[in-house]
Amino acid sequence: MSFGEKRNDGTASSSLSMERGMMILCLFSMAEEEGGMMYHMGFTYPVRAHFLENLLEITGYRLTPYNQIDDYGKEKTWKMQKQAQAFKKRKSQIASSVEDVVELADYKGYSSHTRESLSCWNPDSIGFNLIEHVLCHIIKKERPGAVLVFMTGWDDINSLKDQLQAHPILGDPRRVLLLACHGSMASSEQRLIFDKPEDGVRKIVLATNMAETSITINDVVFVVDCGKAKETSYDALNNTPCLLPSWISKAAARQRRGRAGRVQPGECYHLYPRSVDDAFADYQLPELLRTPLQSLCLQIKSLQLGSISEFLSRALQPQKLNTG
Repeated sequence: MSFGEKRNDGTASSSLSMERGMMILCLFSMAEEEGGMMYHMGFTYPVRAHFLENLLEITGYRLTPYNQIDDYGKEKTWKMQKQAQAFKKRKSQIASSVEDVVELADYKGYSSHTRESLSCWNPDSIGFNLIEHVLCHIIKKERPGAVLVFMTGWDDINSLKDQLQAHPILGDPRRVLLLACHGSMASSEQRLIFDKPEDGVRKIVLATNMAETSITINDVVFVVDCGKAKETSYDALNNTPCLLPSWISKAAARQRRGRAGRVQPGECYHLYPRSVDDAFADYQLPELLRTPLQSLCLQIKSLQLGSISEFLSRALQPQKLNTG
């Protein structure tokens, strides 16, 4: 299989992942002139990717402007209608960045119900109700194995956990062990995340992008990916840094998908269309390049790191300073 080639069954090519990983290693190697590289071949099982259009076909779920409101079921009807109307009028950075690729996507091979759902898909929505439906599908129809759900942040994790705990199946402790993964977890809860649950109990872990690389849950067979993460960006209007949800990169999507192939072949459910995945940047822009230059310079000076231009020039991907 050549580099960049995709498998017919939808699984990611390990050669492609290897190539991109090598590019990162070479970047570090070039930065450290005297450093060398030692190679060790790893192994992961194949993971089948299901994007939104396939997910809707598999589960029969239908998207509407109302069931994409992430607090759906907890608000009054009039408020849901008001929010749904606001979603149609408002175009966030998340929505506008994929608007063209979504409009050009061709779904002729899919059912009319799926095409209708995709026509009202809201990119700004995390998709609490869709996640709930996917988790029910996994519990009822898929083989045993833990589920890892990637969310944008702690607030979304808490809200989704509350919603799932109120569900007759997902909130039943005899059938589901529902856990939230975050930095301030108690040690007892940390052990539950890595321990194998009792027979007949499905472990579901809600996590942020820290679960992409920082931790490994070996019994994960299914991954549910919202396709977003909170990252520092620059607000040009207010000239300040801000922490907002944004689309992940192709590299991050592959990393999330790979979490399902640690011990056996896995499944990954991406809550966005394949066309959006194709439009992702290859890699996330380094935070150094997303931080306002003024605050970055002040921080360098406050830490007494020497010349600003000299310090930034030593970065792997340095800021371009405008000295004119």
